[in-house]
Amino acid sequence: MSYVLYEVRDGVALLTLNRPEKLNALSVELLDTLDRALERAGGAADVRVVVIRGAGRAFSTGYDLAAFAGQPLLSGEQWRERHRRNIDRWLKIWNLPKPVIAQVHGFALAGACELAMACDLTVAAEGTKFGEPEIQDVSGPPTMFMPWVLGLKKAKELLLTGELIDAVEAERIGLINTVVPAEQLEARTFELARKMARLEPAALYYNKLSINRTYELMGLLNALNMNQELMALVHLTEDSLPWRRTLSEQGVRGFLQARRERFGDEA
Repeated sequence: MSYVLYEVRDGVALLTLNRPEKLNALSVELLDTLDRALERAGGAADVRVVVIRGAGRAFSTGYDLAAFAGQPLLSGEQWRERHRRNIDRWLKIWNLPKPVIAQVHGFALAGACELAMACDLTVAAEGTKFGEPEIQDVSGPPTMFMPWVLGLKKAKELLLTGELIDAVEAERIGLINTVVPAEQLEARTFELARKMARLEPAALYYNKLSINRTYELMGLLNALNMNQELMALVHLTEDSLPWRRTLSEQGVRGFLQARRERFGDEA
């Protein structure tokens, strides 16, 4: 089974996250396959725009917690390296010489919300849920894109509560570009991608590069690097360790049950 399906239509590369039975949870294998698909699309002469989407009922529920089940607790250096890899993955999208559109439905949570934010544009179906709930288990986003996308107040509201929002609210606050009826999601996203694909590659590349450099000069890359250090530290605190042990010893089911017992329907 391919963890990411690759298709090209009319100058648009369609990269489909393909773990529908796991709601496209971002396993190492899926992420490695996505890396290769992005490199392939980035270097392909017949591709001018890239769309990332999810198979089945959701875009993605975020990083696959199953990777920690039954495993020893990570050291500070291991957490730092893990966050570094996550930053590097999403910066591949940031630095891709072609526009990348996230086509989102169902859920875009935690790491998947970061994936959507790393893309240049995001189109979402009505009813999609967005959020970064990691703070509820004494964690946080390994890639701190949200303040750059939303601004200070809304970023703090979402990141310091862990609350989820729907696609209508996500559009209102600028987390996504547009929300469309679910049955129109694929057609509307492809329409947008084709419109961009009709532009010359040099125009797309240099305009994307100029916008990105503006944010980099404002300090985006330094902020991402600092977040790598801070998120490694939070996982070593006394408040965090019980959650890490629960996940390691009781697996994903036990971990999620502990969250439900603590936060109820908010988790």
